[in-house]
Amino acid sequence: MPKASVLQFHNYEVEEMVYRAVPVSEDRHEFELRPQFDHNVIELGEGNYDVRLSFSLRPTEEYPMPFELKVSMVGHFTYQEQEGEDTVVKDHILQENTVSILFPFLRSIVAALTSNANIPTLMLPVMNFTKND
Repeated sequence: MPKASVLQFHNYEVEEMVYRAVPVSEDRHEFELRPQFDHNVIELGEGNYDVRLSFSLRPTEEYPMPFELKVSMVGHFTYQEQEGEDTVVKDHILQENTVSILFPFLRSIVAALTSNANIPTLMLPVMNFTKND
C-alpha cells in the first residue's frame, strides 16, 4: 500500500486575471510569445505554506502581440516534516512539486481566459519545473 505524501494540496485561489487587447499592425499575423513565470513559497507556520504562481505575456517593441495577459494564483499546502529529513528534500518538494501541482490549473485558466476573449485559445505546453543542476 502506498504511503501518504508529506505534501498535501488543499486548494487554490486566483488572485488576478488580466486580459487586455493591444493594437498591432493589421499586416502582422504571426507573433512570438515570450511568457514569464514566477513563483514563491511563503511559510505560514505549523507546516502550512502558500505558493504563489504567476504567468504573464507582455508585448514589447521587439516582440509585439495583440494582447497582454496575466494570471496570478496562490495554492495552499501543508507539509508534514519527517524526523531526520534532509532540508534539500523539503526544499525540492516545496519549490518544485508545489508548482507542478498548480501548473495544470494555471494552464486551464489561461486557456479559458483566451478562449472567452474570442481569440485563438492559448494552451500552454506541459512544462517540467525540475531544476537541472
